[in-house]
Amino acid sequence: MVVGFLGREGDGAILYLHKEDFENQIYKNGVWISRNTQVLDQTKKLDKIYVQVAGIFTTKHKGELGVTSGAIESVKLIVPYSCFRPVEK
Repeated sequence: MVVGFLGREGDGAILYLHKEDFENQIYKNGVWISRNTQVLDQTKKLDKIYVQVAGIFTTKHKGELGVTSGAIESVKLIVPYSCFRPVEK
């Protein structure tokens, strides 16, 4: 599970370390989010915000153009992330 800034790229998406990496197109600071139906629907809704993603990381796949540092495959969860979570009592 990892948290990062989600930026859509064509038909796919890249999870960046920081929003500034997306804005400056620093692809090596990102990982490709491998597509499936659930991921495509979610990334359309979650574009350009911080998200939490659960899946399997690999360095064998580096996105459509081979420019990222790897990919997250078999994505099981992709949800908005807030660092301001309520404290449990």
